[in-house]
Amino acid sequence: MSADDSKFETMGPIGTFVLAREVDYLSTPPAQRAFVFRHMDEVEHNPTRQVRHGDFLRELSTGTPIDIDVVIDGNRENIDSFMDRYGLAALIVVKDGKVRAERYKFGNMPSSRMVVQSVTKSVASTALGIAIYNGKIASLDDTISKYVPELNGTAYGAVTIRAIANMTSGVRPPHGPAPSNPLEDTLRVAYYDTDKNAVLRWLATHETYAEPGAAYEYTDINYYVVSFVVTRAVCMPLAQYISEKIWKPAGMEHDAFMRTTHAGQEDGHGGMAMTLRDMARFGMFVMDAVKGERGPDVPADWFATISRAQTSSTGVRAPGAIDLAPDFGYELGWWTLPRGRDYYELGDDGSFAALGYYGQAIYIVPGQNTIIALQSANTYHNPELFLREKKLTTAIVLGLKENDRESLQCISCHA
Repeated sequence: MSADDSKFETMGPIGTFVLAREVDYLSTPPAQRAFVFRHMDEVEHNPTRQVRHGDFLRELSTGTPIDIDVVIDGNRENIDSFMDRYGLAALIVVKDGKVRAERYKFGNMPSSRMVVQSVTKSVASTALGIAIYNGKIASLDDTISKYVPELNGTAYGAVTIRAIANMTSGVRPPHGPAPSNPLEDTLRVAYYDTDKNAVLRWLATHETYAEPGAAYEYTDINYYVVSFVVTRAVCMPLAQYISEKIWKPAGMEHDAFMRTTHAGQEDGHGGMAMTLRDMARFGMFVMDAVKGERGPDVPADWFATISRAQTSSTGVRAPGAIDLAPDFGYELGWWTLPRGRDYYELGDDGSFAALGYYGQAIYIVPGQNTIIALQSANTYHNPELFLREKKLTTAIVLGLKENDRESLQCISCHA
């Protein structure tokens, strides 16, 4: 354990919790789930690799506190009641670089590194964009086999990086559609194997079910392939690349960590853990790029394309076309949002989100210079959870607009 790691919780007495190595994810109450998600590097069977932060720290100042009073799905909610009802373990709202709301529940603290599930994909996608900008990868339209020659001649070989990153690879395991937790198969077959080719051999058994780009099927496996591509292209572990290109320049306060196989390969689709404030800093770093104010070194239109949901994530990836996340679309590892309806939608402000199982989320709202990050320990996962959190986020953004409008009127009255 490094000196940096000493500030984090360690496994110890758990009170009334019954914590086994085999966690029943279908019935774990929020307080215990939050504990497990804070200690995933000790509970899971897989090793992890640290994503080191640097000397630069992006400071977050304190702004005027905000809350909401809104009806969501028939229940009158404020921030705390919503968090209690749906098992949110932490929430932060940052506007114009100032923290307007910050909450922790179920034992979470500002120093808690909580597993953010598939938010990992959005981080891996950003690393992919950086590798393209730096010339390590020529184009999203390159084939997978160009960077992972072991997959030449397999179902993945001729698939483009773009199709993989958009979840439209048209490839799946031979037993049919990926289950709700495709990691289970990967673990059985390859995660425990110390042979670096074990996962590649497993991927080689997969089959084509549709033309690349023609069908959307969300599967973690696609981002394992993205991880392979980036790692091979940049000639270093993905965690190290993310540290150098994202974590350090973004001004993170804490190290993150990423899950690896027993062969030391980051999977790129889940298992990354970070603190709540560093989730917000990642969102701010990305929003810098959207606004043309530095941020990650990605191609000029990388995040602009994601932000323009209705001109990018169309067809099978359009907002509203994906049952897994109602009213969201998908673009290069990020979830896009609708716009142009008769009422306000987050997409009207160019918003997009990183989403993870059980309700982990980072909402980026460029039009309001706002980041909202959520850590969740909800007992059950279902697609409606993302929709409810979208409603919460919308209410907060509208509340910020109203609050700031009143503040401006007050300033005007006293001018």
